[in-house]
Amino acid sequence: TRQDRGGMALLNRKKMPLPHEAREKSMKAADKLIMSSPPAPAPVYSNRFYQPDIMAKIQTGPGLPAWSWKRAELSWNGPVESGQVINLYLASPAMNLAAALLRVTFLFLMAYFIIFREALPAIRLKAGNAAPVISIFMVLYAASSLFSPAHAVAEEFPPQAMLDELRQKLLEPAGCHPGCASIETMTITLDQDGKMELVLQAGAAATTAIPLPRGKAWHPGTILVDSQAPLLFAHEGETWLKIPPGLHEVKISGKLRNAQASLFLPLKPHRAVIHARGWDVEGINPGGVPEKQVQFSMIATKGGQEKAFAPEALPPFVKVRRVIHLGIEWHVTTTVTRLSPKGSPIILNITLLPGESVITDGIQVRNGMVACSMEPYADSMTWRSVLEKNSPITLTAPDTTDWIEDWILQADPIWHIDMKGIPVVFHKSRTGAWHPRWRPWPGEKVEIAVTRPEAVKGPTKTIDSTRLVVRPGLRMTKASLDITARSSRGDSINLMLPAGSRLEAVKINGETRTVRQHGRKVILPLDPGRQQIGVSWHSSGGITSWFKVPQISLGMPTVNSTVELAPGNRWIWYLRGPVTGPAILFYSEIAVLLLVSVILGMSGLTPLKTWQWMLLAFGLSQSGLVAEGLVAAWLLALGLRQRFGHLLKGFRFNAAQSALLCLTLAALAGLVFAVHNGLLGQPDMR
Repeated sequence: TRQDRGGMALLNRKKMPLPHEAREKSMKAADKLIMSSPPAPAPVYSNRFYQPDIMAKIQTGPGLPAWSWKRAELSWNGPVESGQVINLYLASPAMNLAAALLRVTFLFLMAYFIIFREALPAIRLKAGNAAPVISIFMVLYAASSLFSPAHAVAEEFPPQAMLDELRQKLLEPAGCHPGCASIETMTITLDQDGKMELVLQAGAAATTAIPLPRGKAWHPGTILVDSQAPLLFAHEGETWLKIPPGLHEVKISGKLRNAQASLFLPLKPHRAVIHARGWDVEGINPGGVPEKQVQFSMIATKGGQEKAFAPEALPPFVKVRRVIHLGIEWHVTTTVTRLSPKGSPIILNITLLPGESVITDGIQVRNGMVACSMEPYADSMTWRSVLEKNSPITLTAPDTTDWIEDWILQADPIWHIDMKGIPVVFHKSRTGAWHPRWRPWPGEKVEIAVTRPEAVKGPTKTIDSTRLVVRPGLRMTKASLDITARSSRGDSINLMLPAGSRLEAVKINGETRTVRQHGRKVILPLDPGRQQIGVSWHSSGGITSWFKVPQISLGMPTVNSTVELAPGNRWIWYLRGPVTGPAILFYSEIAVLLLVSVILGMSGLTPLKTWQWMLLAFGLSQSGLVAEGLVAAWLLALGLRQRFGHLLKGFRFNAAQSALLCLTLAALAGLVFAVHNGLLGQPDMR
């Protein structure tokens, strides 16, 4: 329960909200109950960007690989607990190699048994023994399904039907609805000065809310239930009072502002008692039963003059918004906004925060308070202050009825914030930035502990990628290095060239820079930000039978490193280097061709022997699989034509001869291409 300036407290009617929601709605309802004022202008405070520390060493982070390998996605259709454990079983490179060899072995065995069908045992299934075989296949299929990836499907919980049912039960009215509460007696006491007090004897059969009387030219100043501040909320123009089961006494006091006033009774009492001296009351019949509206008119005095009820001027009331900026320097922007009606000047002493010093010209400060002076029609005034870097920062709402406080914290990412006290009403601003906000009641406070985390040591420069291109010639080798680097401050990269190298040019972001070479060392300057660096050099000595790419050093880790070797018209037979890199696939292709040659030589379908098939495979190895396949298919077709040609008659014989002619032409074209490519083409080692 939170009590306002008139002894009233507020509660949300529909559901128990989060603390910050309740406070937000409470403040809005309190403003409506206390006064009716024009909307406050938009807050005036700095919406600046993050200002980094110029002396800080900002990390550039590690370089991220740009390449990608195989990717597996895991997804769930339902909720997953935080402690859920998933075990992944990954095959090692050795297991993958063994599986690949098994696949190739089984493939060749299948081809061998297809060609030599006499090696296969005759398997004939009869009707009697077919069922066991089918059962075995079903069992194997079921067992194999155990190793298939399972899709975990979980329904959403709780289901929407359950949520709707729970919501209906929560909002279900009590059994006594709509007659759970009533007002038995209303006693009205009104004196000659216009002070009116209502005493209601209200009873409730269950926890409920009743609408309170409201008046024209009359506003309640104090509302008490059993001598305690109640919980109130506003809804559809009415002020509602929450009461627990039982009989309660509700006292409402206020003062009439005019000689004529009216009182509306949303919930009519069963009986009304009037004590009005000097006032004429209408709307209550002789039996004491009131109507929906009760009228009050002041009786004229003996002199014939009716007492004048001039409207009282409301005391000054403002909202003090303090925006605390925690950056490299700490500042406070304070905005005082008028909430009371215009037409009267405002002179208040606004308390400063501990360690706050005003820097705005024209603002008078006395004894730790700002002399706030606003003209009759001024809406707001603002001043700016510096704040001492002392932790914790204590914000305390003064116990006053002259203003309300509104606190906003804007902390840069360099600070770590711990908050204690009343809950935050808003965590983010309209732009999505984390700006916690408080709207305190008098006497409430917030303690903000501010610490600056220790910086984690890390690099201030990062190389994202490198590309080394080496072009060996007969007598000299040229090389170029392209570097993509990031730096948060002015720095340099120490490049160590191979021995005997001479620097040719250095370009940074396309512009040629004058950089000197000190022995093998070349210092490449770095500017803050991202940049492309190109370095070229040459060295004596050309390509040899065993060529090794010269090693260079950048003095720091790199990622996405690429080495390109352009040997010209040289035939590469062997490569050695990191695991991730180029590989010669020609030898594995030759091994496959040798296995195929052995199978074809043993098949007896053609007059060629195994060693003859091997020579043919070697001769066609540089022409591609298409030429090799055409020649092999042509020779196999000739062998099949010789063995089974006598079985073809009529149309089948003519079709086979035509197909054989077309295959012969294609095989001859493949042979011509193989001869041309072998004599004039470049060797292809795959």
